[in-house]
Amino acid sequence: TRKQPNCNVYRSHLFFCTRQMDPICGTNGKSYANPCIFCSEKGLRNQKFDFGHWGHCREYTSARS
Repeated sequence: TRKQPNCNVYRSHLFFCTRQMDPICGTNGKSYANPCIFCSEKGLRNQKFDFGHWGHCREYTSARS
């Protein structure tokens, strides 16, 4: 089982991220392309959200009648 990303390794270079695809779903329901982008956004937002799970967030759509 993979652990949540260690955001401390990205603190010195927020938003200087590669294009590597390793998606993370935050507890805010937003998908992030990789740990660097997730940690950069989390640092910028003063940790108002946290790590949810690895992979894209599910998009919930309501049924229309």
